[in-house]
Amino acid sequence: MSFGQYKIQGTTAQNLGYDVISLNVTQTSTNAPTGTVFTNTTGASLSFGYDFAGTYYMTADAEIFTNNKTQVFINSNPSFETRAVAYRGNTTVIYIESYNASNTPTNNILDRTPIEIRIYP
Repeated sequence: MSFGQYKIQGTTAQNLGYDVISLNVTQTSTNAPTGTVFTNTTGASLSFGYDFAGTYYMTADAEIFTNNKTQVFINSNPSFETRAVAYRGNTTVIYIESYNASNTPTNNILDRTPIEIRIYP
């Protein structure tokens, strides 16, 4: 595919210059979230946990989330009354939080919510 003078070649996660985990996350009631992983170039296995209303975590079975080299992106639900955030907790944990319109941590907000984690060398 070409755009003006630029030609886009086939790009895979393996040659982007970073490892990537791309997934959708869903959470209901007081259950831990579940994730549908589309891409995981890290080799680590992931599991999910529930802390309390609106606060969850994703744990890797290896220390892959390097300080100052891990970026976490999350897209909130299309509703402007809710929001979700995700951030690195330590070398094995990513925290995920969801809030209602009153900015109160709340369950049942994550519904196939896309998350991408990039880990740079």
